[in-house]
Amino acid sequence: MKLLSSGKYVINEGLVPIEINCETNTGVYIEPNVWLKHYFDEN
Repeated sequence: MKLLSSGKYVINEGLVPIEINCETNTGVYIEPNVWLKHYFDEN
């Protein structure tokens, strides 16, 4: 996949787009997480 300009790109199997900055030659991909807390009844 060629990223020719800065912006957001959809990637295969990604949950969110990747953000590309051609001026700084960087890409950022932050995938959201879901945290759950489970309580178990000891009875």
